Amino acid sequence: MKIKVSNVPVEGEECKEIYIPEVLDLDRFDIKVNKPFEVIYHIYKEGNELIVKAKVKVSLEITCARCLECSEFIIDKEYNFEYTVKDTDIIDTTDDIRQEIILDYPLKPLCKPDCLGLCPKCGGNLNRGECSCKS
Repeated sequence: MKIKVSNVPVEGEECKEIYIPEVLDLDRFDIKVNKPFEVIYHIYKEGNELIVKAKVKVSLEITCARCLECSEFIIDKEYNFEYTVKDTDIIDTTDDIRQEIILDYPLKPLCKPDCLGLCPKCGGNLNRGECSCKS
């Protein structure tokens, strides 16, 4: 979202932006956003600082690190950004939103906390029941 600093009212403002997955270009980080998502912004100025609070709720498609099944991972957070600005500045928050999503993406994504993973012998998904091989 591009914010023209001179247009931000003294009392601040709230606005919404719909992000489509292609704009954030998260595919290059192997992060899959399958559908557009909304960000609600609360923007205000304090002196020469622009304060932006961004409420983000985005659904990501993950591949479980244990069983290799696809599942959904939801990020539902509020991020705070502060920019030192002049009235002539235009601030684009897109890079900051992208970076926060990358930072909140799990290092070892799991379909569920107690995922049993795959059988080391036959490769069967142990979440679906016992495998057919002999342990």
